Amino acid sequence: MSFEPAVLREVSLFKLFDEDELRELCQHVEERTFVAGQTIFHVGDSGGELYVVMSGAVELFILDPEGRRAQVGAIEQGEVFGEFSLFDGEPRSASAVAIGPTVTCCVDRNDLALLFEKKPHAAFDILAVLVHEFRRRTEWLTQHM
Repeated sequence: MSFEPAVLREVSLFKLFDEDELRELCQHVEERTFVAGQTIFHVGDSGGELYVVMSGAVELFILDPEGRRAQVGAIEQGEVFGEFSLFDGEPRSASAVAIGPTVTCCVDRNDLALLFEKKPHAAFDILAVLVHEFRRRTEWLTQHM
């Protein structure tokens, strides 16, 4: 299935992409659907792809030392999860499970490599968004210490 650029236009990670960059990325991504309670990935799994929630919601969680589930995030429509492992190649830092029926758009490392090969500036767009988010979180932490 090929997505229309409008589908990804509102996703924060891709907000600096121009129309050509969005169109190129949409040619490579794929849709994945999950039922309520279905595990999308486990902590420690290899990464290599990120997900955009198109509909539904996803819970990110870890297990504490006593084996209790601790939620570390709730991802809703238009939000991204799984990007850490995509970019750094490290294992998943949390588990992800569909809260209800959920449809995602999956972007893997190869999808981005193809995009960056054809549209190199897109890499700077993503870096700018990631750095902005890092600065925003650093500022928040500074103000709440």
